[in-house]
Amino acid sequence: MNERPRYKGKIMTEKQYKRRMKQIESGLMRKKEKVQTKNQCDDDQQAECMIEGRRIIDLKVMAQHLYCSFCTEILSLEDIEKEAKKGLASDFTVRCRKCLATSIVPTSKVHLGPNGQLLYDNNTKAALSAIHNGNGHTTLKKFCGSMNMPCMTAKTYKSYEREIGPVIESVAKESCLEACKEEKRLTKSQLDILQKRL
Repeated sequence: MNERPRYKGKIMTEKQYKRRMKQIESGLMRKKEKVQTKNQCDDDQQAECMIEGRRIIDLKVMAQHLYCSFCTEILSLEDIEKEAKKGLASDFTVRCRKCLATSIVPTSKVHLGPNGQLLYDNNTKAALSAIHNGNGHTTLKKFCGSMNMPCMTAKTYKSYEREIGPVIESVAKESCLEACKEEKRLTKSQLDILQKRL
């Protein structure tokens, strides 16, 4: 008796089996082409600088770190090997042309947060700016997207918002107290004029 072809345990007609095998073969070919194209792109990117887009850079901080940490040779941004994105800040790994060691070059100052974690000034100032303008993370994300810059995630934005929230509240309370004192002082100074008019 002639056995019918099977695929993954299912019995199918000869026509269905051939079509399935053709699909598998074309899928494998597409996968192989995709891998070859990706490898070609990787080689091209390594030949050129693979960092694209714009970044917000604190020039003073970057200038202080553009020296090899081993031989103190000046580093070139053309030798960036990788980038660790930290929201609007980045840490570039740059290879020294003289000793071939790698050094980390940050684009922003860092400070300690309320819980002792390292926070980047670029992100803090961006969150403060978004709050000051009455916007939130979505608007900041749209701005960064249109400028071709990396943006912080909503979770990261929220942590920076929590860091600056108490400071904003204390400044607002202080401002309200100053306004009350000013109003009281102006009222007392104009009391005579008000009594005459009444």
